[in-house]
Amino acid sequence: MSQNISKSHRQTRVVKGLVSLAAIAVIAFSLGPVWQISASTVLPDGFAEEQYAIGLTDPTAMAFAPDPCPSSGTPVHRLFVCEKEGTVRVFRNGILQANPFLTVTADTRGERGLDGICFDPNFTANGYVYVYYTIRQADLSLPTHNRLSRFTADPAHPDRALPGSETPIMEMDDLSPTSYIHNGAALRFGPDGKLYISTGENGNPPNSQSVNTVLGKILRINPVPENPDGTNPESTFPSDNAFYNSATGKNRAIYVLGLRNPFTFAFQRGTGRMFIDDVGASTWEEINEGFSGKNYGWPTTEGPAVPPVHGLTNPIYAYQHFTGTPQGCAITGGDFYNPAPLCSGDSPFGFPSSYAGQYFFLDYCRDWIYTMDPNHIDPTSQYGFHQINVFATGTHGYPVYLTIGPDRNLYYISRLDSAVYQIHYPASLSPTIGTQPADMLVGQGWPATFSVDASGVPPLHYRWQRNGVDIQGAADSPSYTIQNPTVAGDNGARFSCRVTNFYGGITSRGALLTVITEQPPVATINSPGPYTYYNTGDTMTFSGSAVDGHDIVTGDPQDGVLGPNAFTWEILFEHHPLNNPNHHTHPFFPRTSGIAGGTVRLNFGEKDPDVWYRIIFTARDSYGLSTTVVRDVLPHLTHLSFNTSPTALNLRLEGVKKNAPFDFWSVVNTKRTIGADTPQKVNGLTYDFYSWSDGGPRYHNIDAPPSNTAYVANFWKRPAWGAITANPNPVQLTGGSNTGVTTIFWSFQQPRETGCERVRGSFCKMLPITSRLRPSLLSIRLRCMSLQQRLRALLLLIRILSLQIRTE
Repeated sequence: MSQNISKSHRQTRVVKGLVSLAAIAVIAFSLGPVWQISASTVLPDGFAEEQYAIGLTDPTAMAFAPDPCPSSGTPVHRLFVCEKEGTVRVFRNGILQANPFLTVTADTRGERGLDGICFDPNFTANGYVYVYYTIRQADLSLPTHNRLSRFTADPAHPDRALPGSETPIMEMDDLSPTSYIHNGAALRFGPDGKLYISTGENGNPPNSQSVNTVLGKILRINPVPENPDGTNPESTFPSDNAFYNSATGKNRAIYVLGLRNPFTFAFQRGTGRMFIDDVGASTWEEINEGFSGKNYGWPTTEGPAVPPVHGLTNPIYAYQHFTGTPQGCAITGGDFYNPAPLCSGDSPFGFPSSYAGQYFFLDYCRDWIYTMDPNHIDPTSQYGFHQINVFATGTHGYPVYLTIGPDRNLYYISRLDSAVYQIHYPASLSPTIGTQPADMLVGQGWPATFSVDASGVPPLHYRWQRNGVDIQGAADSPSYTIQNPTVAGDNGARFSCRVTNFYGGITSRGALLTVITEQPPVATINSPGPYTYYNTGDTMTFSGSAVDGHDIVTGDPQDGVLGPNAFTWEILFEHHPLNNPNHHTHPFFPRTSGIAGGTVRLNFGEKDPDVWYRIIFTARDSYGLSTTVVRDVLPHLTHLSFNTSPTALNLRLEGVKKNAPFDFWSVVNTKRTIGADTPQKVNGLTYDFYSWSDGGPRYHNIDAPPSNTAYVANFWKRPAWGAITANPNPVQLTGGSNTGVTTIFWSFQQPRETGCERVRGSFCKMLPITSRLRPSLLSIRLRCMSLQQRLRALLLLIRILSLQIRTE
């Protein structure tokens, strides 16, 4: 960590458009989340969206319990939602239950945590629920891994798991200690009754192509309990798995490979077709159709390969990050609209028949939902992609885990709002309110913002009202801010919004504004200081302090100096500048209360240089007033360039083939894997790798150095185009007590001198004598020999050439 940076680095960050290095935002909130979120989801006519499940902390995945229909009355649909920190919460028809279904101790660094859940097909009889989470070691420096476990619902209390019922099913491979990304974790039972599991490649692309690891795959198993030593019994792995005979151990679970981060996948009811949503790197997001034994190309390819690469399977649909329509950054949810039959007590509705069989999918950054037709190809697509159509835009922030519920409605999680939203049909063409304005508590003089989320046929118009009367000058907007409220003039006022369109209107609830004379605390991040920069792997200490305010009327002190019990910390890993449409956030250090500060190691694992960490510090006093400040810590960057000599050839970066020369920016100390394939052929000539300019082996890791660095892979050009056959071959040369050999090369296009390679002393390697051309083109240089040895070698060569020459 450092608090200065070279001028060149500083200019680089300005060019790349990241946020101000000293940006510190101060926001006062109470009785609600720190960030007030407002979205106006645009849906097709007749659809509406509403907030279905709230009260969550960092939700990651969800699944509806396959409960049987009741004999009479309204069915109860139970939604189980995973929280990253390790709890599963239960909602009954949208109502959060007091007790969690289960709690596990999860490692929550980066994308790790409790990230997957599904129900056994025979759940009604056995009560089995499966979850996928990263185990937390008591010593965080020790290796960790993801675990698939089974829990059993308590028959007497079905919204809770039986205590002690956790049964480990499978332990995945150890995760990298320096990469917290690409976790996968989706779980589904297939139509064949097998359990399918998605696993990310943990930020190490070669994992995806290796059958010696389960990472970067879809796995297929029989979910039987693992052995006491953590291994799996033979019955775990179906013998018809594609790699059952070629892999060993748990790797026999591999169903497909060549995936980067298969965030979710789904099976189509009726047909059994499997679609896999694979999050891409820098260019493409993919939907792949899953077939046993297929290889989807990562890291050899990303997106569609043109022409197709033998042995690799192209996606049936993919979209790019910065060109085409749609655009996005990460495909994080998808499901088929083939819902199960409704219970007799359910509302007899569902999406229009035109949506039957369509595949709904969403993007994490661009806040949209599209549909894809599994049965029709777009005739205008140069890649043969399937047809798509936009379904929703402006969804709530950072959507993940789209699913179709038993009530035939569509559900998705908003990571930004920590809530689940429902999209249903039919709805009135006139507006409906999805999220009502929330009550607000502020200190006198501090702004208060009210927001409403509505859907309906656009355009929608908003009239904000105070105590039922239109507010003059209020903007036609889904949010309204009162800038300088006072106790005397504004305490107790209620703010509502009238939302209208061509077909009618609706008025929201009146949200209560409470204004008190007490003032919010003054919060300060003490460390790291402003203008702090980091290298990958640095250890960062964060700390803060807060002093409560004084009553704005009486001047009386309030709580004075606040202690750690008033503090809450969170650190986010930010990807891309805030003004980039593909900007998104990854959790890094989970929201933690009651600490004065802490220490973290900055090794999230992302290779992209367009990243930084955001520290969020909140101090809350006894009156319920809070202040939040943020500090951004940006990276030191270095410029790396790669080339080959003596001509332009291919290299590999993180296992991905790239044409030399190429260059890129990297965060200092980020680990990169570089390599060179050998031999390589260009224009009929063959080149053999022999060294890297940094002295490393052919494939090796580098830690991006602090100064700009060039790496060159050196190759020998083979001058030989043919073969001379000698018997014996290699030829033994004897001189005194030493032995050696002469290697003879020639080239039809470019005769060259070459010779043997000294091993030690006057010894030389024994190499075959090879060529394919007439001896008249021969050019020889003899080295590593005494004069007497050279004369003997020449005489022997003449003898060889006169007795056995094979030419083409």
